[in-house]
Formats: sequence, structure tokens, C-alpha cells
Amino acid sequence: MDEIDQLLASLHPSLPPPASRPSPPAANFSTRSIEDLLSQIDVSETRTARSAAPPQPLVEEIKTENLQQQAEVARQVELDRQQKQQRLEQLKQQRRAELAAQAEQWLKSLQPKSSEGRWFEEFACHYSSRLEAAIDYLEALQDITPSSD
Repeated sequence: MDEIDQLLASLHPSLPPPASRPSPPAANFSTRSIEDLLSQIDVSETRTARSAAPPQPLVEEIKTENLQQQAEVARQVELDRQQKQQRLEQLKQQRRAELAAQAEQWLKSLQPKSSEGRWFEEFACHYSSRLEAAIDYLEALQDITPSSD
């Protein structure tokens, strides 16, 4: 009987402790009443378990919100990547334009009869224009020569 009192006290904390409750007479406490009590405990536990779990529509709503948040984060990451890619392309175009201006100046000052001039003419024959060859040549020089900037 002590185990049953402890079980009842753990399931129904509002009940007074077994010491303060009057113990029922042994004749009134039958096997059938124990089974009734156990069935009531089972029903109570089932109700508690049901109330602890969130309702299915709420679970679905949370899942949907989570997926929407993940999709928004993915869209933002992709947008950031595209913006960085565009900025990189702009910087490349800007660098190419600066090199083109430098290449035009360099070509104007190039002496065709010098060793560098003869070498460059041979180098440029593989390009569609002398300007394209000069741009690539100056870019290669900048890549191997430390900048003074």
C-alpha cells in the first residue's frame, strides 16, 4: 500500500501526504478499487501526454516558418554572392581600362628598333592587336613587379 500512496502522491501532488490522510479500512479497499485507481492514473497520464504535445497545425506552421526563414537566408546569401561577383567584374573592367590607357602610352614611347621593340613585335603577332598584346604584357609585368602604391 505504501507504493500506491507514493505513486498517487507523485501523480497528484495536490493530495495530502499519506501520513496526514486517514487510511481506509481494509475491508473497503478491494482489488477492484485498486484497478479503478490504476485506470484513472492511465487516463490522467494519457491526457497529460496529449496536452504536452503541440497540436499538429502548430507544428506545421512552425515548420513552414522555419522553411521560409531558411529560404530567405538562402536568397540573401545568393544576392550577396551576385553583388560580390558584379563588384569583382567591375574592378576587373576598371583595371583593364587603366591598363589599356597605360598600354597606349607605353606603345607611343616604344622604340621599334630597340631590342624591347623587336621583342614586342614578335610577341604581339600572336594577338589580335598590338594594344591587346601591350595590355597583357603590362599586366604580366605588374603581376611580377612589386607595386609602389
